Order: sequence, then C-alpha cells, then structure tokens
Amino acid sequence: MRSIYYIADMSGAVLLVEADNLENAQAIVAEFPMARQNVLNFEIIPLKPYTGLEALFKT
Repeated sequence: MRSIYYIADMSGAVLLVEADNLENAQAIVAEFPMARQNVLNFEIIPLKPYTGLEALFKT
C-alpha cells in the first residue's frame, strides 16, 4: 500500500496499492483485515500513468 486518502466529504477512503496486475492487487486487498472479516467492501479501479503532460511541453 502506497498511501491512503479520505474522500473530501468523509464518505469513504481511497487506498493506493501498487501491484503488477489486477490479480495481484485483488490478492493484496483480500489480505487486509477488514476485507478478511467482511467488514468493508473494496472496489479496485486499475490506473495507468498519465502521459499527456509530455505533449504540452514539446517544442
């Protein structure tokens, strides 16, 4: 896990987890104590790097 953020209205949290692929991310999250006890549900949203800034600064 890299970092944790609250959603601004405090309706939940966002956990940033680094993994090689979706299956590894699911395995990591499945080991969280709150997931193992079925206390919290986790939604995994795969992300990829944003590369659009490079185009803005090309000369």
